[in-house]
Amino acid sequence: MRTIQLEILRSDGWETVTFEHIQELRIAGAPGDDGIQFTLIGLRDDGPNQVETRILDVADRHETLLDSGLPTLDGQSLPRALRDDDSSSLDC
Repeated sequence: MRTIQLEILRSDGWETVTFEHIQELRIAGAPGDDGIQFTLIGLRDDGPNQVETRILDVADRHETLLDSGLPTLDGQSLPRALRDDDSSSLDC
């Protein structure tokens, strides 16, 4: 089991979330109110999974912590590729 902290982007800004005592950290994506939104799922064999929803992006430096990769478009994470050039300052 492991504990993972990572920075995520939600509609109101960047925040840090912690997944404790998980075997795997997976990501799923679907269209949402603010564009493509992700759900992070911390899988546990011995208890309920931890789920974080309404995520717009994961900080670049934390993408390697995911056991399943972020969907990409032309080599960039999908949310980052779809952003306007003006919002590039949001990158961590």
